[in-house]
Amino acid sequence: YEKSQKVLENLVGLKDIDISRFHVDTIFYRLDIFGDFDSIVKEISESNFLEINSQYKDSSEINISFVR
Repeated sequence: YEKSQKVLENLVGLKDIDISRFHVDTIFYRLDIFGDFDSIVKEISESNFLEINSQYKDSSEINISFVR
């Protein structure tokens, strides 16, 4: 979890990050971002360490995996 949080913290479009809950092998984060949803999706998709599994713009939700 620490490695994935570090990767998220280094995103340029990220203002703040909080863990909202844990479930089995999943961590749920709440992120405050600069810009809009599309810009953070683009930044995550350009990362070598994160992979977007799904995204839901209407609820501002992104399901990502940490790639080792």
